[in-house]
Amino acid sequence: KVYIGSGTMVSKHHVLTAGHCVYSKDDRGWATSVQFNAAQNDGTLPYGSVYATRLLSVTGWTSNNDRAYDMGMLILQSDLGAQTGWFGVITIPNDGELIRKRVNVTGYPGDKGGQQMWTHADAIKSLTPENAFYDIDTMGGQSGSGVWSTFAGHTGEKVACIHTTGASTGNGSTRISRPKFDRIVDWMQNN
Repeated sequence: KVYIGSGTMVSKHHVLTAGHCVYSKDDRGWATSVQFNAAQNDGTLPYGSVYATRLLSVTGWTSNNDRAYDMGMLILQSDLGAQTGWFGVITIPNDGELIRKRVNVTGYPGDKGGQQMWTHADAIKSLTPENAFYDIDTMGGQSGSGVWSTFAGHTGEKVACIHTTGASTGNGSTRISRPKFDRIVDWMQNN
C-alpha cells in the first residue's frame, strides 16, 4: 500500500510527523519506504526527493495505538534542511498561551491530489494535556503536518503540535508536551 502523509523539517535531516505515518498496527508495523518531497507542487520538486533511512516513534503509539502519542520522526539520508531551512519545536505547558492561539497546518491534502502543499489557519478551540483541537480545514494526507505559529519570546516559527485526526466536530493534533519535546530533542541529538 502507498499512503500520502505530511511532515515538517525541524533540523537539517529530521522531519517531525505523525506516528501513524511511520507505523501502523493495521498494516503490520513500520513503513517499508518513506520518500520525502519538500515543497512539492505537483510535478515540481524544487529540492528533489530524499528517502528516510530511519523511522522513529514512541511506544505510546507503536504498542498502545494511543492518539495522545501519535508522533514520529523521519531521519533523512541527506541534510535536505540545509537547503530548505526548518522550523523549531516548542512545548507550551500553559494552556492560556495555546487556547485561542492562531495556528497553521501546512501539508498535502489528498483531496487536492496529495502533491500540492496547502496551509490553513485558525485558532485552537480546546486542549487536553496531550492534544489540541481546532476547526482548521484538513483532509487525509495532511496527517503529520506541523501545527505551527510564532510565539512571544521566541524567534521564528515553532511547531507546537502534530496534526493527526479529522472529524466532523473538529480536527485535532498531538500536543508536544514536555516529555514529547524531550523525546524529540533526544531523537535529534542521537540520530
